[in-house]
Amino acid sequence: MRVTDIEVPKGVDRLSSADFRLLLANHMQQGGTTSPSSKGQVQGKGRGKYSQKVLASLPDRMRADQLQSIPEPADSEHQEQVELVQWLRLMEIRHFAIPNGGHRHLSVAKQLAAEGVMPGVSDLVILPEAGAETVLPIVFLEMKRKKGGNISKHQLDFLGHIEALAACGYPVIGRVAQGFQEARKILMEIG
Repeated sequence: MRVTDIEVPKGVDRLSSADFRLLLANHMQQGGTTSPSSKGQVQGKGRGKYSQKVLASLPDRMRADQLQSIPEPADSEHQEQVELVQWLRLMEIRHFAIPNGGHRHLSVAKQLAAEGVMPGVSDLVILPEAGAETVLPIVFLEMKRKKGGNISKHQLDFLGHIEALAACGYPVIGRVAQGFQEARKILMEIG
């Protein structure tokens, strides 16, 4: 269902679903309308659940201080990596992700381990452009959220191996970035 002309109080940028239902019910009580979804009918289980009894129990006007405050979600490693990937795509920088993290069913984890997935490998690999005038390194980038992201022993071991390869003359760099901004800065400094 698409709701039209509902006025969200000033200073409120996010609503819980309970508060949205209160606003919707208050809007309907004041003679407001809703328009059907694009398929021409109201969809889902919520159809017609705003009874006159519920509407009668609501206050006449909703105030911003009556609405629950929903805190902004904490920055996650996922969100930071998504921002970086969007930027890499915008800049047309060739890269790929290594999906080592996450929770998997035991049978899937065993299958991936048999195929060569190993803990500690960096989240992203950023490749240099072929044919560039200067030889740029391949970058192995471990993403962490801005605050509180910890590096595991396996990740330290992997980055240590990348450093050892670089010391032998291989064009590789391993870095850890605390969030999108730091990752972008690292890549800009590398070239």
